[in-house]
Amino acid sequence: MAACGSPNESPQGEAPQDEATEIEPVPIVDSGSELSLGVSTENDLLFNTETLTAPADEEISVTFHNDAGSLIHNWVLVDGDNDVATAVNAAGIEAGPEAEYLPESDEFIVATGLLDPGENDTVTFTLPPGTYTFICTFPAHFDAGMRGILTVE
Repeated sequence: MAACGSPNESPQGEAPQDEATEIEPVPIVDSGSELSLGVSTENDLLFNTETLTAPADEEISVTFHNDAGSLIHNWVLVDGDNDVATAVNAAGIEAGPEAEYLPESDEFIVATGLLDPGENDTVTFTLPPGTYTFICTFPAHFDAGMRGILTVE
């Protein structure tokens, strides 16, 4: 199975060791209408925050910075809890690299593209009050713990 991103990446999203780069960690902006998050400095398979808060019924922008050292990631917002996120993740993996691991699902709200280390992407959307789950749908990343909660109030 081939992965999206740079042509030298393995299916697990790892760049060759000689291409790994040091990327400055991105500060978390975890509330308001303009949110920002990245990858944990402790573990490239975790987001740098597990919680985000945004206002309901207003335009929300989320910028995801892939500041991982060597892994490719995306940020996918799901309309539901962990069970729904698990189903969306499985559908994303089934969709495969041609679809950048993004599922065809009613529970999938919005997503960044699949990002190489050092890249970022911003998505903009409006939501009613509720609790939503965000995940990375690249194979094995969700299972490793790459998930969090967006609370819209």
